[in-house]
Amino acid sequence: MVLGALVVVAGLGLLVGGVSQQMTWLGVLGFLAMFGGVLVAMSRGRSTQEQGGGAAPAPRPTTAASRSSFMTRLDERWDRRRENGR
Repeated sequence: MVLGALVVVAGLGLLVGGVSQQMTWLGVLGFLAMFGGVLVAMSRGRSTQEQGGGAAPAPRPTTAASRSSFMTRLDERWDRRRENGR
């Protein structure tokens, strides 16, 4: 992720330099460098999460029974709210 951030900063410098010197090709090169840096930063983060280095917990498997009970609870809550509101 640090490498991607450094490439983005370098690309931003190229972009600003290209605009200030009125060199369109340098500005385009800076933009492409920034885009590449973002891609590198995002791909590095995704690969560490796939290897188990990420902080995100593994998703729980959802079954038809758990979805059914969830919907049943929601229906019961909705019915109670409607009855108490009258």
